[in-house]
Amino acid sequence: MRAVRNDDGGVIRVPVGARNVEPGARTLLLVKPGISLKRPVTFAWYAEVMAAWECTEGCWTNVRIFKLTIDDGTLVDTDLLVPQARKTEHECAMRLKVRFPRPNGRYEYLHRLVAFAFPPQGVGTHERFGDYAEFSRSKYQADHLVDADLVARPSMAIAGWLDPILPAVHKAREKLRQQMREARDRAEEVQRRLDRGAAALLALEDEERGLLATRRSLKRQRALRDNRCRAKRLKAVVEESRAVEVQAVATTWDIQAPGDLSGLAGWQLGLPDGDVEYGESLLIEFDQAIGFSPHDRKRAALFARCRQSDLLKLRSPLD
Repeated sequence: MRAVRNDDGGVIRVPVGARNVEPGARTLLLVKPGISLKRPVTFAWYAEVMAAWECTEGCWTNVRIFKLTIDDGTLVDTDLLVPQARKTEHECAMRLKVRFPRPNGRYEYLHRLVAFAFPPQGVGTHERFGDYAEFSRSKYQADHLVDADLVARPSMAIAGWLDPILPAVHKAREKLRQQMREARDRAEEVQRRLDRGAAALLALEDEERGLLATRRSLKRQRALRDNRCRAKRLKAVVEESRAVEVQAVATTWDIQAPGDLSGLAGWQLGLPDGDVEYGESLLIEFDQAIGFSPHDRKRAALFARCRQSDLLKLRSPLD
């Protein structure tokens, strides 16, 4: 798994499907006529990749946006558009915005500009749309790609890490990733209950033997009833979890090699045509992150089973 180190020394995993964009890479965003000092001029905006990341109120980017003023073919002014960190009531994280011409406001999300300028596929988005105005009119969004741990970082606007996609694809991708997160959580909960449940049952058995060794009394009888009720609930939890694990391992997944998910029948990605490749890549990297030791093969099968269906309905809390 590739990783990068930010200026604070922290290591960040590179998202699945992302690409590295070399510093100095530039993309023209928009050209439009305007007025400066009462003279007709041409304004042009472009994005450029920096050599290092920069932080603004906890938001990171390695892309800067410039506005050029051109008078009769001569460059007369260059402005660096300094990003500002903003957050709306509908967002869970701060986002960077820059002053940029758009129909319904003066500020645009930096991550959308980055997705247009430096897409993960390496094919210039402007070749498909002409300029950013057409891209925006086409309702394209910027998908923050996730890493093998299914973590997205909406506060980052890093070149090559943001995919320009339509809202329907964006929604389908996030639905898939949420299903995978839920399946991972289910699988980890089953494993946790199996690991801790057995030890907890042994502790209850020791507690009961200790109670039986004491003098008979009403207090002892109440303690025994409470102990046996807890043991009964715990046994149900462990048996339920073990049944899920047994069913998962008994299923023929036919995993041939690390990253080979071709045998995982029933993994419905739920993605629109043309976007299944991303879903497969995400599944493969997630699967590789799990690993393929004998124990982890069982864990991979358990995850696959939890991903395939809503089988797991654990009724009683372990703790």
